[in-house]
Amino acid sequence: MLEIKYQILLIILTHWYADFILQTRKMGTLKSTSLKWLFIHISVYSSVWFVIGLALFNIQQTIEFTLITFLCHFATDFITSRISSFFYKKENLYGFFSTIGFDQFLHYLQLILTRSEE
Repeated sequence: MLEIKYQILLIILTHWYADFILQTRKMGTLKSTSLKWLFIHISVYSSVWFVIGLALFNIQQTIEFTLITFLCHFATDFITSRISSFFYKKENLYGFFSTIGFDQFLHYLQLILTRSEE
């Protein structure tokens, strides 16, 4: 298993790639109003974690981590995308970016707390 500092770096890099680079504009725009697009975004995101998990953990740990990540990311984005969308439409950039920042905090918290420690 990787040292904790390398685990954290891998979490940060993987999350950035899966949540930002692989999220299309359509996903980002429509996930706040469409469960279909939210599901597509979360599926792409979780697929990346599944591949990373296969490289680091056994299959059971990978499946458990990916499922937890899918459910937590879905719940978080279901709420935060609606709040950030509200602020964006109101041109309240402080509220918008504060919500995005809190969204990221929640994602990192989940990823760090549920990573495998083997």
